Amino acid sequence: MTMEGLGGLSIGRPATDLGLSKSGIATLFGTKEKLQIAAVASAHEAFLDAVVRPASAEPRGGVRLRALTEHWISYAETPLFTGGCFWAANLADFDSRPGQVHDALFRHHRGWLALIADEL
Repeated sequence: MTMEGLGGLSIGRPATDLGLSKSGIATLFGTKEKLQIAAVASAHEAFLDAVVRPASAEPRGGVRLRALTEHWISYAETPLFTGGCFWAANLADFDSRPGQVHDALFRHHRGWLALIADEL
């Protein structure tokens, strides 16, 4: 998802990777856009697991902000996806593209920024 970006994601790629037919993947997702949105949701869950959830056990405020920052740095240093950070690879690519994929990407990005701001 980060090597080619969401724009390069197709129904054929997961079919090949999973050993399924294209029609099987198309039945699950319907459209390329829905597949892209599912990829965004999956990347968001992975980000929450790697960064947000581990820090949420810390007390609110500076301690949690530090934990969020440390987990985010670790996430950035050792990306979960081949090709680097999912968000860096896709936010810029979809910045000027209207649509549901853009909206999903930027909704999660705004949520991350709001979470940080809430700890200040």
